[in-house]
This record gives sequence, C-alpha cells and structure tokens, in this order.
Amino acid sequence: MLPTIEGHSTRAPVLRIYDSLGLEAERIGPHIPGAEGILLMSHGFTRSAISYVAFARTAYGDGAGGFLAIVSRDRTSRPAVRTEPYVPFALTFAPDGTIWAAGLQKDDSGRDAGDSASYFVVQRFDTQGRQLGGAVPRSTFSGPVTPVDTSFFVTSKDRVGWVSPLAHRYIEFALDGKLLASYHFTYSYTDLNGGALCDDETLWMSLRERPGPAGQQQSALASFDRATGTWHKGATQPFAYLYGCSETTLIASPASWRSLNWLAVK
Repeated sequence: MLPTIEGHSTRAPVLRIYDSLGLEAERIGPHIPGAEGILLMSHGFTRSAISYVAFARTAYGDGAGGFLAIVSRDRTSRPAVRTEPYVPFALTFAPDGTIWAAGLQKDDSGRDAGDSASYFVVQRFDTQGRQLGGAVPRSTFSGPVTPVDTSFFVTSKDRVGWVSPLAHRYIEFALDGKLLASYHFTYSYTDLNGGALCDDETLWMSLRERPGPAGQQQSALASFDRATGTWHKGATQPFAYLYGCSETTLIASPASWRSLNWLAVK
C-alpha cells in the first residue's frame, strides 16, 4: 500500500492510500481534539503491515504542539497523544508493531532547544501512544545541525534504520532500540529519492540525476557496502522514489506517485 498526504497544512489533512495497482483503497485523517490546523509533512505519516495508521507533527489551536495520532486497524479507535515539547518529524512502524519517531524538543520560543538539551531524538511508542524508550541523544549532533528535518526511516524484518540527510548520517537499531551501526554518507536531502533496508541487510538509496534529453525525471540506485563503508551508484534510469523493500525486492514509486513498481536488484 502507498500512502500519500493531501492538504498537509490544513484543518483536516487526508491520507490517501493506494493499492499496488494504483487504485485508491482508503482515505483517512487524524483527529486532534481542539486543533484548528494540522501540519503534516513527508515522512510524518505511516501505515503498518496490519493496517494501523499513524500521523505526527504539529497541531495548532487549543493545546497546540507536537502530537502523535494513531488509528486502529479496525478504524474504531483514534487516540491522539500530545508529545510537546518533543515534536516528531519522521515516523514509521517497526516490524514488531511499535511506532518509531524522530523529532526535536522545542524551547519556550518554539525553536529547537539545541544540542545542550537532554533528550533522545529517536523515540519509540506502542499503538496506544505510550512511550517505550528512546535512542540517539540530541548531543550527538553538535552545533546548528537539525538532524530530523527531511529525515526518514527504513525497516527490514528485524531492524530499523534512520536516515538523516542534514546530518549526513545513517543509524541502525535492533527492534528493542539497541544501536547496531552508524554510517556517514555525503548525499544531501536534495539528492535523495528515498531509501530501503532489505531483509538480507542490504541498504539502498535512490538518487536524483540530471533530467533526460526530453526533460524527464531520472534517478539512480546506490547500494551500501558495509564491509568497506562505501556507496556504489548504478546506472541512470527513469525516476523512482524508493519506498521500501519486500524481503529482498525493492519497492519504488514512479513520478506519478500513485503506483508501485517492484525492482529485482539481485
């Protein structure tokens, strides 16, 4: 299923979910009591393998601030948890059903509290919005770097990876939050069209390339060699946003954003 957001900065944004044929399967939105507006951006919404849906970012109005909203698989329950002063930017469901968020803590003026603030950037929640634990202290990123903006998660059968383009860092965790690996990369957020972590531990990113002769969007797949810590970029191809991995097959969305392609890379 491919989720896309509509009306990301309105009173009632809507998540439109498409099946593998590009047909709309469902429309659903978060319910935040008292909210006069809801800010949802790319990577701030996610759907689990068993149909839970979660949203996170910022609500405006009564009780404004960061939130995590969860919709049950049968759509009968929609708990919304205020996370302020922590504001989640990126969100995913891990294979065990827990919700992972990457966010920043805000100070009294509403700005990033900075690397001197004592909190975890990555936090884990259950499907009722209860916090389970955290990882990656904010002090890991020194200076003015705001590591969560434009960041996103990738998942496999037994681990979760977090990609931070602004910090040029990929960090990988076991499902209990234990740190497994941390790698530097040089790509910026303008280079990336998503990433994927496969069940065989292979790590991929889709990179923007120069437009083709007819002006069509193009990209290239890059794979990571864990033994040498280097990336290997493949041939240029039609544009593909890398959405994830099914076992060892990459799942991508073309420029239309309303269908999925399965890319055999082995």
